[in-house]
Amino acid sequence: MNLNATYRTKRRYKQTELMPDMSARSQVSRGQLIFLGATIALLILGLLLGISLLAYFTAFVAVASLIYIATMSFDIFLSASSLRNPMHEITPKQLRQLNYDDLPSYSVLIALYKEADIVESLVNNLTKIVYPRRKLEIMLLLEEDDDETINRVNEIELPPYIHVVLVPESQPRTKPKALNVGLQQARGQLCVVYDAEDFPDPYQLMKAAYIFSQSGPEVVCLQAKLIYHNAETNLLTRFFAAEYSKFFHLTIPGLGKHKLLIPLGGTSNHFKTNVLRRIGAWDPYNVTEDCDLGVRIARLGYRVESFHSLTLEAANSVPLSWIKQRSRWIKGYMQTYLVHMRNPVRLFQDLGWRKFLSFQLTIFGTPITMLMNPIFWTLTLLYILTRASFIEVAYTPIVMAVGIITMIFGNFVFIFFMLTGAMLQREHSSVKWMLLSPIYWAMMSIAAWKALYQLIFKPHYWEKTQHKHVELGNGAATEAMWEFNAPSATVEARPAEHQKTA
Repeated sequence: MNLNATYRTKRRYKQTELMPDMSARSQVSRGQLIFLGATIALLILGLLLGISLLAYFTAFVAVASLIYIATMSFDIFLSASSLRNPMHEITPKQLRQLNYDDLPSYSVLIALYKEADIVESLVNNLTKIVYPRRKLEIMLLLEEDDDETINRVNEIELPPYIHVVLVPESQPRTKPKALNVGLQQARGQLCVVYDAEDFPDPYQLMKAAYIFSQSGPEVVCLQAKLIYHNAETNLLTRFFAAEYSKFFHLTIPGLGKHKLLIPLGGTSNHFKTNVLRRIGAWDPYNVTEDCDLGVRIARLGYRVESFHSLTLEAANSVPLSWIKQRSRWIKGYMQTYLVHMRNPVRLFQDLGWRKFLSFQLTIFGTPITMLMNPIFWTLTLLYILTRASFIEVAYTPIVMAVGIITMIFGNFVFIFFMLTGAMLQREHSSVKWMLLSPIYWAMMSIAAWKALYQLIFKPHYWEKTQHKHVELGNGAATEAMWEFNAPSATVEARPAEHQKTA
């Protein structure tokens, strides 16, 4: 098999050229630096005028408590809303009504780097996709210096609809840059992004094509549901699977019900290709390009919707590797917030007050609460051990009451959501372990502080998650996949139709 590079350097940073004000290539704008400098100057001026450090500390505790309450309340609101907003669910009858000749062409993009161990299982999963082969192209995006993965792909007999595109060695070395390379070569009217370890619902493309055909022009992206199939590996994977389950069963449907902006998951995002190109595609400098793209879609007047189709993934089971992965995600949220808050007035005008508020509570609230947790844990422990007077003075009766309520209620809500996530994924053996969820919360905070450090010193560094082949096994997630697909088995009225080639 010949692997031919199909990418040109002159088009490397297409997104940044189109929308420099929405790119993370520059971390902080001049206006943000001026605002930061002015804030520091005002704080110093306050000290000179007699405002005590204790007063500042009391104000910080009060504001932080309000942020906690706001983010928790918003999370509860979204979760409650999702119960009244079922995701798009496609019936076998609806799929049978699809005319294969009328289906749009589809491009599948998968960015791979140092994935030699799992590329064969990936190809096996992709060949199970049910879609007319003459309208399907699958693009494996390989870094040109990744000899190990390239050599492994060379050993695999690829079907004619699976192509390889070499991504030239250049900076930044990120997944979004590779996806932009693939997008420039994509011929499909629709396109979807998958990760190396994914096992998507075989009918997912057909379901997405049907929903797009029934939706208005403002719907330009569909997010499928992601779940982890290896939840029972260890305690960390149980936590991770429950968290993901809660996010895709409750949070995203809640955001969708109220037409708020949806921070995309990094995989199983289906797009209208022409619109994706028009809005600048993925920012190669943002390490959570999915979250950033979700915000940009909302700013430009388009919408994301979720739909009822599963993609199975393997949860990270190694604590250190998990922290690296999570710190990249949190750093990306921080990058996204800084990029889109360069002009808050314009952002407010683009989004409207409801989406602007949800942006603050989601994109800002997520990392800031994780950063604040260790501060308050330390203060609480310090007070218990030393009875430090400055803490006692700072915690006025009102602030103390709010803090206690926040601590007790916050931990209860977090554990409850983790329990709910485990039950929604039918991982009943994990439910009892969710009582230990504060351990997971502490790991999130460690990752958040690591993310803040990297945001300052290594903003565009992509900390690669090393994937290993994990058998699907017979867990609850795998059973759910087959259950999801069982009703759709009758779709193949013409059983070999999806095998047609041009």
